[in-house]
Amino acid sequence: MVEKSGQDGNLPAHLVCAIDRLSPRARERLLGQARAFTGRHPHARVVSFVDEFDGVEMDADRQIENWRSALGAEAYNRAWRLSYDQANEFVARLSGELQSLLQPYYHSIADRSHQFLQLDALLADPSRPTMVIFPARSTKPFSGMPAKIWRVSSLSERARVAWRRVQFVARAATSRLRRRLQTSNPATLAPDAGTAAEATETGAREKDHILIAVQEGVAAINSPSAFAVVDQLRTLGRAAVILTPNRTIQALAASKGIAVLCPVELSPTLLRPRWMAFAWTCFAQLRALASADAVPRQTVRIAHSLQGDLPLWLLLHATASAMLEHYHQNVAPIGAGLLINEGTPISGLALSWLKQKGIPDCGYWPALLGDRPDCDYFPASSHLVYGDQLRDHMLALGFDPDTVSSVGSVNYDGSLGRNRPQDVALVKAGIVPEWDGQSLLVVVATEALQRPEEELRPVLETLASIDNATIVLKLHPADSADYFRNLLARLGLADRVRLVERCDLDALLHAADLLICVLSNIIVNAALLGTPTLVCDFSNKRAPLDFVSHGLALGCFSADQLPQIIPSMLDENGLRKQALELLPRGMKGFNKPSDGRSALRIARLLHALADRGRKGSF
Repeated sequence: MVEKSGQDGNLPAHLVCAIDRLSPRARERLLGQARAFTGRHPHARVVSFVDEFDGVEMDADRQIENWRSALGAEAYNRAWRLSYDQANEFVARLSGELQSLLQPYYHSIADRSHQFLQLDALLADPSRPTMVIFPARSTKPFSGMPAKIWRVSSLSERARVAWRRVQFVARAATSRLRRRLQTSNPATLAPDAGTAAEATETGAREKDHILIAVQEGVAAINSPSAFAVVDQLRTLGRAAVILTPNRTIQALAASKGIAVLCPVELSPTLLRPRWMAFAWTCFAQLRALASADAVPRQTVRIAHSLQGDLPLWLLLHATASAMLEHYHQNVAPIGAGLLINEGTPISGLALSWLKQKGIPDCGYWPALLGDRPDCDYFPASSHLVYGDQLRDHMLALGFDPDTVSSVGSVNYDGSLGRNRPQDVALVKAGIVPEWDGQSLLVVVATEALQRPEEELRPVLETLASIDNATIVLKLHPADSADYFRNLLARLGLADRVRLVERCDLDALLHAADLLICVLSNIIVNAALLGTPTLVCDFSNKRAPLDFVSHGLALGCFSADQLPQIIPSMLDENGLRKQALELLPRGMKGFNKPSDGRSALRIARLLHALADRGRKGSF
């Protein structure tokens, strides 16, 4: 492990560990350093910006805290909004090649700014020693901070990364040479290559193809829409090609016989003179921005921190552009583009290429957006949204009403038309085997929010006092199972509450008598299945999207009211009746028109868009 101090002297007892690619041994040594730090400072805390360290025990009373919750929701949200102001200022200073490269990473730039703002706040109190574990490849972004800065990395891991880069360049150069030889000598081509290309072109040239850009995170909420739309396009006689950086989506598309481009694959594109010149210019522009005198400090440190990301982003940019160009010229022309979650990097890369070619594009949002700083970025030319709640939000931001259309959500359509007895049997058989299928079943859902115990503790303790209620704690995919197991153990509820990480969520919600959560997409799924929701929020976490004010759920905003409200939500003659009456009206905002035909509507719009684009009328 290499440790390099960036600052020394009589500074407050703060320590920032800038870590990069730790081996298991280096990781244990870093944890040992953290325990020693808390041992030297009785009131110290250790905060991690790297998820793998969240919740690690320091001693009997202290754990490593996650940066999102260390300062509380109010400070987190205040810094979050400011981070987008700083991202806007940073992007406004970009031009030329660097602007085209970094624009798709707008949210990544804001996230980096948000982390630095949180870091500033953590180090602002000199009376409370704080050790911070921060992912960084350099100590430069931390210059001027009131702390000792350590650069922590593993020599073996750095050597391994360097060797991978050498292998990449060698393989890419070899691939380039091999392709040139194959082009000059047709006899060296693979036997089936020409046949496959010919077969593709025979059926593809009749109609322009539709490009669908999709990128997936831990919640897997974008790819179902992509595949459903492809299926509907096929019924219209229109083929599609998927652009994705995710190997799982690539494999699934290939298994379904869908053309797929995955720009993370090895490509010699970046070694071509045009792209090498592009890369050199981008590095030079970013270095100049990081060293400029008249630039705000926050802009300089963002520029420093992004230098480590630039090689991967350059590779994705060059490879995606080359893949799209080759497909467009040699397989089938692309007539329109659908950007599923138009704010993702892969959507940004696709949008850049589509605009360069003058090909019409539209964005599509299959899952909820609310009043948050990351929910105001809509770079596509036109927009398809799940319902009127998002349409109203976009119109309030100043978008032209003619460019925003409510089409419904493919994700929510999947909750329609299910058979409840079958879902009850499925839950009994595997998801909650201790449930008898007759007694009350209550699902409490997490949503990767700060300080979840504020709501979960009183909710779970109240439910535990209801003798005939089976309780399920359903985790959001981004939440740590170990954290919530420890929470249940601390509350003495490990045997009373069934913790579920992944399952057939629609079946669970359909079988349940009540859903309790703060803020979640699954409130909409539950409503479509006829299950009422009680929003329990004791710290204003629901502010980004308040389902109570939108008329889709009832609310409880004080823990003292839980013993009265929860039993009433389970009583057919109590609040449950009122909650069920809300569902038909409240659904219009979140899945309009909620008829199960969202994918078909999107496919028809894309089909028409491609036809208009070919005629030059867009």
